Amino acid sequence: SWRARWLPVDSGGKGALPAMRSTAQILTTLRPHMTASRPRINRWASASLGLVLLHAQSVHSGCPTNLLSLLPCSGNGFCNSTRGDFCHCDDGFTGTDCSQRMCPAGRAWADYAQGYNVAHRNDTECSGMGYCDYETGVCECRAGFGGSACQKLLCPQGQNGNGVSQECSGQGRCMSMREAGAQVDYKSLWFGDEYGKWDADMIYGCACDEGFEGMDCSELSCPAGDDPITTGKDEVQILTCICPYSCSGTFTLGFRGQTTDAIPHDATAELLEYYLEKLSTTMSVNVSITGGNGGVCAGTGVTTMITFRELSGNLPALVNTSSLTSTTGAPYLSIYTDGLTSPFHRTNASVIVRIHSYFATTHPIYVDFKRNRT
Repeated sequence: SWRARWLPVDSGGKGALPAMRSTAQILTTLRPHMTASRPRINRWASASLGLVLLHAQSVHSGCPTNLLSLLPCSGNGFCNSTRGDFCHCDDGFTGTDCSQRMCPAGRAWADYAQGYNVAHRNDTECSGMGYCDYETGVCECRAGFGGSACQKLLCPQGQNGNGVSQECSGQGRCMSMREAGAQVDYKSLWFGDEYGKWDADMIYGCACDEGFEGMDCSELSCPAGDDPITTGKDEVQILTCICPYSCSGTFTLGFRGQTTDAIPHDATAELLEYYLEKLSTTMSVNVSITGGNGGVCAGTGVTTMITFRELSGNLPALVNTSSLTSTTGAPYLSIYTDGLTSPFHRTNASVIVRIHSYFATTHPIYVDFKRNRT
């Protein structure tokens, strides 16, 4: 019978399968019996094949041989027969017989800590956020992740105005943490700073266009303003300037990405107001000057109050860039907001900032402000 013909090799009985020295011989013998016309025999032969191959491996020592290619190490590596008969796989292949393709690797999203504040190791298959298809070498990423090694947290998708699903709903910019840290647009990105942590190029998010908000920028922004019950809450920012005698030069003021033309050191309130209102971002302002001889800078110290008459809410601080000079000392130019008082006159601003530099040089003076709403 057919079953008798496939007795185990080591039985020694009549009809036993002769000892075979290669996988090719085994397949040549089995293949005629594994046809579509014999489904029951196929199942039995498939199970028997495993037993036969185990025997073949014990009879024929050496590295694993791929059943399809009939090549040691699947032809994707070389056999080390001097140190235990194992395969050294070529780049891009893995497995005991080098038959599996390796998937791209990246920094792990989560793993065991390797030391104090040391984790997220590199060279992690599919970055630990996907499953490797070893036949194709392609990562199948979990929902929300992408990239060849699943190394990116993707920006959310949303429907744009035409009902088409699009990144950031087509109403914002998708950018990494590193990119977002380096930019300031005074809409979604308010603070500029260099960011270079482990996830700087892995986490992506939406920076929404003006008038839109939400994680996917699909929501329309509602108008914002002061609480109508409160009074006297217009945004007030203070410009202070000391420029010793023989003062000369100019300075500029920036607001929400726009910068004024060069403003003379002795500009009057009306002239400063004119320069500020040329910016589309400031709209209407009111300027008043205390101290000095009517100009924004003087040797005794001048306080200039700038009131934003139309813009509502907590506004970003003005940014000044100075090229003031003096023959008798270093000029001093600074911006105050959020309740701080001018050092020259008892005049309060309506917003607080921490001033990082007081030196009026050719470099900008940057301010770091808190966004407190009332």
